[in-house]
Amino acid sequence: MTRQLKLGIKFTLILGVAFLSGILISGVLLSQTSLRRAEAIVSNQAMLMIETMNSVRNYTSNSVNTHLQPLQATRDDFIPETIPAYSATEVFEDLRSRDDYFQQFFYKEATLNPTNLRDQADDFESDLIAQFRQNPDLQEINDFRDRDGERFFFVARPLKITNASCLECHGNPEDAPPSLINTYGSQHGFNWQMGEIVTAQTIYVPSETIFTSYQRHWLRWMGFFTGIFAVILLLINWLINRVVIRPLKPMTHLAQQMSQGELTPEEAEVMANQELKSVAKGGDELSILARMFQKMVRAVVLREQDLSAQIQSLHDLMARAKQVRGGDAEIKTESLESLRDKARGLIQKRKPI
Repeated sequence: MTRQLKLGIKFTLILGVAFLSGILISGVLLSQTSLRRAEAIVSNQAMLMIETMNSVRNYTSNSVNTHLQPLQATRDDFIPETIPAYSATEVFEDLRSRDDYFQQFFYKEATLNPTNLRDQADDFESDLIAQFRQNPDLQEINDFRDRDGERFFFVARPLKITNASCLECHGNPEDAPPSLINTYGSQHGFNWQMGEIVTAQTIYVPSETIFTSYQRHWLRWMGFFTGIFAVILLLINWLINRVVIRPLKPMTHLAQQMSQGELTPEEAEVMANQELKSVAKGGDELSILARMFQKMVRAVVLREQDLSAQIQSLHDLMARAKQVRGGDAEIKTESLESLRDKARGLIQKRKPI
């Protein structure tokens, strides 16, 4: 089917296939890159928030507790603001209530044996803590998980007991402040060990946030690449038509007219010299082809002229032979037949090419 198409249409089809293939390959590669980029952006935001919460924790440990500890000794109930995890969680909850963007974000210091059961690690978070314990050099885990029927992207970091002051409330229950026992009891949040990883500090980000960013980035770049590919396709198609197709048209048209006998050799020579003059001036393959075509047409003209001269000579010879035949009985019929066959052969050669 494609053999019947013109050269310009074939080039357009080839370029179109290349265009679609390029868009498809670019789309797949860009899709993967955009998703990784969106995850990296959200991960960086999550890490920034974790670092912010760590600052709250440090401020609570180093500054707030200095002022609250004397007050704590005089109270029967425990002051939760002295706990860094409590302060960080409360600050994040306040952020969620103030900003719609962070409303679907969650912060949790998931702990295997927490004092406040709000921080109790679920099975998934317990597995994270187990991974951190098995690989002490592992500093971060990020992935997707389903939580409360929704898909979330999470970033988790390990929290290790590095400060002996933490064991005042989380060591032996007998050594804990009475106000802590009065508020939270003595059944959980104790017997922690120095250097032990007990918590996975985790930020949960709704996956819709990632995919919205990913889709926006992917569509923007796909539109850009599609526009670039379309411009290149049109430019290449225009150049092919200008540089290749247009110079070939007069040659194909002239060859078609000569083959169908619509032009005399002399007319064909004139047209070849006129229509191919600009094409034949260059040094590329098409220019060489145009010059060779002009030479071919010239050769055809010379051949036709030579054939015409030979045919005319044969006609004259046959006319004289007829005259001789009528007056000289010695001229053999076979000779006349031979001349007649030769004349027919030359006439056949003069048929349109």
